[in-house]
Amino acid sequence: MKNFNAEDMKKNQRFPALTQEEVVTIDELVTNCNKTSKVEGFISTRKNVLHTRFDRGALIEYIELVPHFDKDNQFFVGTVKTIIEKFSRDIVLDCWVDDLVQATKMKLDHFNGNVQDVADCIENYFKSGKVTPMSQTWRERTEEIEKGMIIYYAPDPSRTV
Repeated sequence: MKNFNAEDMKKNQRFPALTQEEVVTIDELVTNCNKTSKVEGFISTRKNVLHTRFDRGALIEYIELVPHFDKDNQFFVGTVKTIIEKFSRDIVLDCWVDDLVQATKMKLDHFNGNVQDVADCIENYFKSGKVTPMSQTWRERTEEIEKGMIIYYAPDPSRTV
């Protein structure tokens, strides 16, 4: 059996987004990594947290900020990025934020501005039981922007674990 601890996990760049400094999540991550490996531990912990402790409040907060998004305001971009990391439980690069926001604006248009319907759509994506890194989610969102329609109601199964 491996003997990882929280300090070992903190070295991974995904640690802050995944754990959100929640003791229960840190403990679950360490346990999962010790049972399997670091990679599998992070994946299984993220899958469980998304399924059982998804932060719908953070998602709603994000969706409500989307119409006011200003990509030239770096403080606002950083705030939105932090909120996306809070509900997605994965790292988000600054350069993805504008595309993720544009895709959410498209969803707001599709659902006639109904924040709850957009939240249901996004939450169902993350709680589908399929886990994909945010880099793949970003690629799927850019594809939706290019095609002008919602395509992915769950992560592409060919790219999930």
